Amino acid sequence: MDNGASVLPLNLKDRSALENGPGTHIEWIMERSSTFLTRWTSRLTLLLIATVSLGCSPRLSPLYRDFSIDESTQYEYDIYERLTLAMEEAGWSVIEGVTSNIVATEGRDFNSWGIYTMEVELEASPVGNGYVRLFIHPYRRYFTGTRGKLPYLKRGLAKAVLSTLETPFETYGLKFAGTAESRDKAHRRNGS
Repeated sequence: MDNGASVLPLNLKDRSALENGPGTHIEWIMERSSTFLTRWTSRLTLLLIATVSLGCSPRLSPLYRDFSIDESTQYEYDIYERLTLAMEEAGWSVIEGVTSNIVATEGRDFNSWGIYTMEVELEASPVGNGYVRLFIHPYRRYFTGTRGKLPYLKRGLAKAVLSTLETPFETYGLKFAGTAESRDKAHRRNGS
């Protein structure tokens, strides 16, 4: 038996390829390895793209935050006046809301990225008993003058907006309570 017999492929098609000449076995190996590499390269590429896109996606949060109303202290103002005063103390320009139960503000610039500036408008309204819901409306104002509303709120922008309101809201008896989702998570962790 000669040395070439020990490296024969297993299936009949591959054996006939080997018998057709000395170069055909090498061609068979190259064809198989290129098919293998093509399959695994495409799979690895897809896995890499998926991993990178998940890692680079922004951390998003809801477009509102809730504040609990401190009822233990008596204030000389009703909740709407307290909201108006707190927003004005935080440097926001209060305007007339769409309805009478909403306190709204004009847009305020936060970040400038060259081709657009992040602008935020606020609306606050009492919700149920004991809560005020603050709606945060982020917009991109482009250098062309057009404006587009964002359907999400990045956490960095949310922090920047809420940090301006924290002290004035606490002064007027409004304590940060998070979002409905964050309160539900806290209740599940505490078992209540």
